Amino acid sequence: MVPVRRALRLVIDHKAEIVEADGPAVHSERLTIPRPAVIRLVKFVHVPRRFRRQVTNTFLFARDDYRCQFCGRNQQELRHSRCRSSCWFRPQNWQR
Repeated sequence: MVPVRRALRLVIDHKAEIVEADGPAVHSERLTIPRPAVIRLVKFVHVPRRFRRQVTNTFLFARDDYRCQFCGRNQQELRHSRCRSSCWFRPQNWQR
């Protein structure tokens, strides 16, 4: 689904053509275009994607309030290797 403004821009740029119109026409100073309901792309149009934030340890620690996921200790003093050996792979910490 494409917003009407984007559809109109594609039609004006000759990247799409209107297959079905719906509602009142859209007027500008020099141009009148029927309001598109269905458009067909004439040529490939790159769809802009939103930026996805990279997942980093810093981001994860901040999300978890700098606490270990397994033992709840503060991770600012804690190294991952120490936490792994002391609490990670112990079955008594796993929920069943």
